[in-house]
Amino acid sequence: TVGIEVRRWPLGAGRGGGGEELVAHIYDAAGHRVYRASHGAFMSPEALFLHVVRSDAPAGAAADTVLAWLEAVQQEAPGAVMGVVFTHADLLADDGERDRRQRAVLARVQAEVQRQVRAVDEAMRRAEAEGAFEADAAWREKQARRDTALDTLDRALAVWQETGGRSADSAAIGTVADALARLSTLHHEMHELEARLPPSGGREQDARDEAQQRLQRLREQRVRRPRLLFSYGVSSKTGHGLADLRRALAALMQDQRLFPHVGMKVPLSYAMLERLAQEGREPAGSGQPERAAWEHAVTEYVEKTASAGLRALCAQPYASLRDLEREAAGAGLDAEQLLRALQFLHATGSVLHYGAGARQHSWRLQEVVFLQPQF
Repeated sequence: TVGIEVRRWPLGAGRGGGGEELVAHIYDAAGHRVYRASHGAFMSPEALFLHVVRSDAPAGAAADTVLAWLEAVQQEAPGAVMGVVFTHADLLADDGERDRRQRAVLARVQAEVQRQVRAVDEAMRRAEAEGAFEADAAWREKQARRDTALDTLDRALAVWQETGGRSADSAAIGTVADALARLSTLHHEMHELEARLPPSGGREQDARDEAQQRLQRLREQRVRRPRLLFSYGVSSKTGHGLADLRRALAALMQDQRLFPHVGMKVPLSYAMLERLAQEGREPAGSGQPERAAWEHAVTEYVEKTASAGLRALCAQPYASLRDLEREAAGAGLDAEQLLRALQFLHATGSVLHYGAGARQHSWRLQEVVFLQPQF
């Protein structure tokens, strides 16, 4: 791969009961070091990340590669769901050797992840101790409940990792989601209590504010710890493991506890922008791609609503937000609706717009919409 390649992957019927078919957007990122500085712009917490390494690579080198990508994802999309795919499985003698090699790599990776989690946890607790909040009974009660939720989160992730993520319906997914929700609430309540408590040690307000900001960052890092949840060995030459990997990915990506955007009902105007951007990526003369049944309604809406100017603009690699606002207005999208549409499409990987809702928000880049993200 050179740079970034973007592909659509029809997943078939979803599990929502309505018969809708789901489509994933696959971003295939080049593994070469020269490209890595640019890859952060394509990372989103709503995505599922696959780290691809060779099955026959030495365990230390393979673990280092996975850890380098894991760190890159954590910087831009903390807490995102990740997995490892071991390729070239046909080069190893038998299933036993493949399993031993994979376990050796994952053991090294998980040991380093646990070390990092412990370091963040210790730093968070030191920061809380420096704030001298323990004197408040309500704060101590919140902290105790928080610690229970953290223990539940860590145990559930360990259970999931031990099974290799083979069961997408595992109760561990629900346990993880519930623990994350509780932790978000409890840390918010602790922060509110801390803001009302009198400052300790004669701290100036600026110093207190700085300490609080650092504490909030540490809490977020602790909760949004790396989630390397599954692994599979595959061979493109023999087909080994590919069907299992496909089924597992399809099941995971349909789970709304992990990916809340899946199955959301969105206006046809959002789907129209997505479709026009997709059409700009399709080579001339390639014919109509495979469409899910529900996408035929989008086709009809595009034919009825999209102007020639909007079609031409969305076929460009990028467009100014102002030009897109002007053309979208003719299709019934005002400026506020367009920004909401772009925020949704950015989160789902259809187009890229670094507006106020994006983690990589930029005051300069927010004036540009990247309709064809591949390069």
